[in-house]
Amino acid sequence: MSVTSILPKSYFEIESRRTSNLFYGLLFDVTCRLNIFTSVLNLIKNTFSKQKYDLSQRLQFIMSKIYNENDSIIHHGVVFYGICYNQDVRNFIICHYDVGEPRDTVVTFIQKFIEPKTQQLLDGKYRSFIEYVEDIRFHILIEMGI
Repeated sequence: MSVTSILPKSYFEIESRRTSNLFYGLLFDVTCRLNIFTSVLNLIKNTFSKQKYDLSQRLQFIMSKIYNENDSIIHHGVVFYGICYNQDVRNFIICHYDVGEPRDTVVTFIQKFIEPKTQQLLDGKYRSFIEYVEDIRFHILIEMGI
């Protein structure tokens, strides 16, 4: 095998390899983050409509405000929280990874880190939402080796 067959041929190939990792794109690529966040928020809204919940005007206002917010903390937090409490969001994230070891790694990471930390957030163990998001970001970098 020659060295040229191993090396990527262009900047586009390098970027497409990097952004094929959904968590990498969520953390470091603004366009990917916005696309993922928008998809997750739409999945959450679809869940509300499928289950025929009557959304209060306050909840509709909050969802609209979140949708129009351009803050990475909010984007990441909604995605992490959605992974734990919305099956469609969880499937959306997991299905971005190839079957086998990459997908198993993501499933294990969700069960081992995101779910317990989200429960800790709900139990009041974090001082703020920012601390919760930063903790999960740190673990994504360390545990998943991004």
